[in-house]
Amino acid sequence: MFYSKLDLGGTNIAEHLESKGAKATGIDASLLETYPEKMGIEGEERNKEPVIFASRHRSEKKIVCLTAHVPGNWSSNDAGGEKRKLSIAPAKLLKCAIVSLNETVKEKNLSEKWPVTLEVTHHGPSSDTPIIFMEIGSTEEEWRNKEAGEVMASAIIKTIEKCEQNNEYKIAFGIGGGHYAPEFTKVALETDIAVGHIVPKYKLDEFDVDMFRQGIERTKEKVELVLLDWKGMDSKQREKVQGFAKEMGLEVKDTKEVRKK
Repeated sequence: MFYSKLDLGGTNIAEHLESKGAKATGIDASLLETYPEKMGIEGEERNKEPVIFASRHRSEKKIVCLTAHVPGNWSSNDAGGEKRKLSIAPAKLLKCAIVSLNETVKEKNLSEKWPVTLEVTHHGPSSDTPIIFMEIGSTEEEWRNKEAGEVMASAIIKTIEKCEQNNEYKIAFGIGGGHYAPEFTKVALETDIAVGHIVPKYKLDEFDVDMFRQGIERTKEKVELVLLDWKGMDSKQREKVQGFAKEMGLEVKDTKEVRKK
């Protein structure tokens, strides 16, 4: 588990992890972009051990939340990483993270105070090591909040424990909807599906087959399903991504369809 020593949210989480006897490794924030090499993580791309990075989440709308997501860029690299390059998405770890966060806030009767959500794939680094971010959002007040730090630390420990279990999940690539991915959050919490990369509606007009292929190939596990937030995109966007899926021989389903089972 890693965090930036210059990140208020990350250091808050790390302090609580250490109080629970869990190890958290602090790095200089500048190492985020060169992180796999600088951290000495070795091995082949897909077979590397997944990494959790504890961090802060910033939102212009100051949305209070606890989030988890995979880093990577669908187009530009305004927030670090490489243009049009995704990190390796450990879908099982991401599912364990959001389930653990949800369980932890429920156990502590904090669900209304600290909403839990997946976010779409965004920002750097563009890592060849499987990685997820677990974040406190969205202002300095929340980043420093000791309750949030304790909740996130507890959830991270639970995430690691869950991922050591031999749970079988169907692996999906999520497409459509807004940045906070409510449909894919529900899928992760209510079904046996683990979603890796998620591309939002606001990126779909420029989305092409090369980035579709990355969404599939740069997932640690084998992707079996393309999952669409059907109402979270227009008909032209749906037609385009369905064509990409057909070209790669992948099954396509609506999020609401899989949640009914």
